[in-house]
Amino acid sequence: MLAQQREKMLSTPMEVMSDSESQDILSELRTFVAGASRSSDLDHNNLVKTSISLLKTLPAARESILEYFGSVFHNYVNRYLSLLEDGTLMISTANDNDILLDQEIPLIQIQNVLCNFVRKNAEAWAPIVSTWSLELLGDISSRYGSHRQLNSGSGRSGQVGSALNKRLQFWTVCGATRTLLDINTQCMSCLMHSNTEACINALLDMSVLHSPHFDWVVVHVGSSFPETVINKVLSVGIKDFCSNEQAVENPKLNSVVAILGHLASSHFIEIRNALLKLFQWSLEETVNDKNIAMQKTATVPYLLHLASLSQFLLKALSVDTLQTLNMKVLMRLSALASDWWCYFSNGRQGLLDLVVRLLLNLENSIYHILTMLLDTASLSEPELLSVSMTAQEIIELLINRMDLKLRTSDVTPPLVRSFYTQAPSLKKLLLSKSPLKSIYATKLFIALGKYNSQLLSSCIAYLLNKATTDVQVERLVELTRSLYDHKFFGYALALSLQYDSIENVVPSESPSMRLTLWKNVQTLLKYENRFGGPAKPVIYGLSENLGEILNNLKEYHCDITLSRIIASVIQNILTDIPRRLTVHETLALTEAVILFFFSCVVCEQDDTNQLKACQLATNLLSSCCLMCNIARNQATRLLIEIAINPPVSPVFGAIIKPDFNSLYSTELSLLKENIKQGNNLMVAQSAMSVFHAGIIGNGFREILIKSNLSSSRIKSNTQYLMEALRVCCLTDQKNVQLEAVTNVALLLVQLISPDVMFNGLPWPEEEFCKVTVERDLCIRKSFDNIPLLWTLMKFVAVHRPSLCYCSVLLRAITASLISQWNSASQGRSLKQNVQLLDTTILLLDVMSLGQLLPPPLSGIRDIVPHLSAPHVLMIFRECVWNYMRDHVPTPTMFARNGNGSAWRDPATSKPTKQYTETLRIIMLNNIDKLGDLYNQLFAVSSVEND
Repeated sequence: MLAQQREKMLSTPMEVMSDSESQDILSELRTFVAGASRSSDLDHNNLVKTSISLLKTLPAARESILEYFGSVFHNYVNRYLSLLEDGTLMISTANDNDILLDQEIPLIQIQNVLCNFVRKNAEAWAPIVSTWSLELLGDISSRYGSHRQLNSGSGRSGQVGSALNKRLQFWTVCGATRTLLDINTQCMSCLMHSNTEACINALLDMSVLHSPHFDWVVVHVGSSFPETVINKVLSVGIKDFCSNEQAVENPKLNSVVAILGHLASSHFIEIRNALLKLFQWSLEETVNDKNIAMQKTATVPYLLHLASLSQFLLKALSVDTLQTLNMKVLMRLSALASDWWCYFSNGRQGLLDLVVRLLLNLENSIYHILTMLLDTASLSEPELLSVSMTAQEIIELLINRMDLKLRTSDVTPPLVRSFYTQAPSLKKLLLSKSPLKSIYATKLFIALGKYNSQLLSSCIAYLLNKATTDVQVERLVELTRSLYDHKFFGYALALSLQYDSIENVVPSESPSMRLTLWKNVQTLLKYENRFGGPAKPVIYGLSENLGEILNNLKEYHCDITLSRIIASVIQNILTDIPRRLTVHETLALTEAVILFFFSCVVCEQDDTNQLKACQLATNLLSSCCLMCNIARNQATRLLIEIAINPPVSPVFGAIIKPDFNSLYSTELSLLKENIKQGNNLMVAQSAMSVFHAGIIGNGFREILIKSNLSSSRIKSNTQYLMEALRVCCLTDQKNVQLEAVTNVALLLVQLISPDVMFNGLPWPEEEFCKVTVERDLCIRKSFDNIPLLWTLMKFVAVHRPSLCYCSVLLRAITASLISQWNSASQGRSLKQNVQLLDTTILLLDVMSLGQLLPPPLSGIRDIVPHLSAPHVLMIFRECVWNYMRDHVPTPTMFARNGNGSAWRDPATSKPTKQYTETLRIIMLNNIDKLGDLYNQLFAVSSVEND
């Protein structure tokens, strides 16, 4: 192009000259040759004037004149450097008037004449002048690039190093180089709307030849015309790229990178836009122009090579260009892929290697790129199979290279750092419905998890809360298997348990998410128990979070499905982890398990599920109580206290009072009801007064509320409770600890007796019951309304001599029964005789079972149903009360048999006649009904005495 422009200029017809004009030109030419060859002492001012005159009149001398102009500029640069060395000039204070003031007129003249030529005929002169100025700048920059002043600096500005900004400051202060920059700027300005390619080509060539000394020129030119320079540099670069296969070794490609790199700090957005524009241009339909078609085909390899040589260009591409990639674009690119191989040293494999290397260096857009690759890899259409396989190959290579980089280098690839920051978004890929996507996402996280276990733990925590399908659970198992230390699963579980607060989960969704979490934990436990090695990260991680697990069980104990799963997990922990729990953990476990137990009894409707859940709770309670006595005492108290009080007691058959505050309105008042009657004076007991027998405004007060459960359900609930209480009293798997049952007895007294007075073991005279009648009636009412208390008393009675400690309860019930039988014997309250008789039998049965009443008094329970009320009253007073009064129920009455059980020997504890004669006489009076019983209780004993 430059040769064509020169030929065009030389072929321009010259004006016809006279002989005198020709002689003047010849004289000027001789003067110029003599001065330029330094054979004359003519000063440069005159010689420059002569050169300018020849340049206007003798085009053939242009190259020689430009060469001379170059020497002039070199001389001025030498002068500039000399002044710096002498200290005459300081860069920090230099300005246009400081430097070579007496010699700057020739520079201005040269600038004026060249710029005038460019303005008049830019198409012809601008490429030539621009190339000349750039070559001269390159030569100056390179020749003096190692000058001491550039490396050491001088003046008040301090050191002038080789840094780009300081080099730029150094040369722009110099009048010669600044003039050359102005000339080049003029050339670029004149070609702005026509053709700047020649100027840009020269800029690239000089950058290749004189880098890094020439970089400051590139920065200055690029800053003056950023968009033009950037677009033209890319355009020139791609044209050169097309003509050089294996273009990565092309020096001009490196020059393009260097120029764009210099402009990146202040013109990054323009570079991004230019790269995007170039990429989009390459996707347009190819025209008939072969060269254009070749350039479009080479654009993607060109951009890839540029990105491989510069991290900032890779960043520029990833910000905009990579974001435009979609399935349609990928299909278009895949059609061109085979034409790209010639631009890479190893063909197709070289292309894939470069793509993977660039991906590893990505600092952003990782989510978009990865999802795009996974979408492509998941394509199943036959015509897209090759594209899908290529995407899979890239992903596999990426994972392998990432793993290799992390193992062999201390420097973390940018992609990995980006991966860490965008992990919350990338985790969603683990839940993809596409198995291939979730598989590759899992592989990526496993590869990174080897070097960042917290990342892997966070992924496990995410899936613990989110995995609902079999495929997702399988991914969870794979991630967990890759853990090599149980503490990381513990960390994952801790994260998952905090997921509600971290992610601001809606409260209504929390139970559902918790159910998913614990179902997945249960699945992991099953897998680990079946296939796991000795490490067992799941069970150990669960053990480390036992406290939080117990809090979950307490928080969600009313959700029977969820709480059953959590309880089974806890059982696995206690079974598989050979460590003793702390006292705090044991007490927390006991409380949580008891809440779970009562939830099973109250909430579970299915009999089979209820049985399994209660057995699970019982087993856990057994483990707790065997660990420490404090847990045993806590479990016993909670079991009894919760079971006999609302709102749980009705499931065991209790009759409770309603909560009037919640059931009835209290807005109406008795005062207001009376005021409605009028303004007259209200007199008590008069018809004008309103009295109310119920809840004001709500009708009659309901006295008691009975359980609506079936008797079979109440019976099974009671059995589950008593089994749980029994295991709380075991010293091992089968032996009951007497001390624990004694504690049950004392606890019953504490919970049932309304005060602590008169709770001793002795029975007083019957008359003394007048003092304790209120307390006795309260105790009796508790037993009437809570049938479970009789079951608990029988449990205590079986384990003698524990019933002795319930003496106050037995005494209170006996006293109330005596009062009732007395009323019944007088013909009052006869309708209550059935309930009275049942309570009497229960009491006598308990006392006989606990051996507080020895034979024949122990047989009274079988006699009472056949007697009249006066006879029953007499037996209670003369036989039962008097015997208990005179024989204080204490553990000292019992001895140990050969089995270690407490036993009261009937032979040595047989009551005397004063306690049995009344019973015997009454039985004789009713011998027709009680003959067999009389024979058992008295005749047999008489024979034995004989």
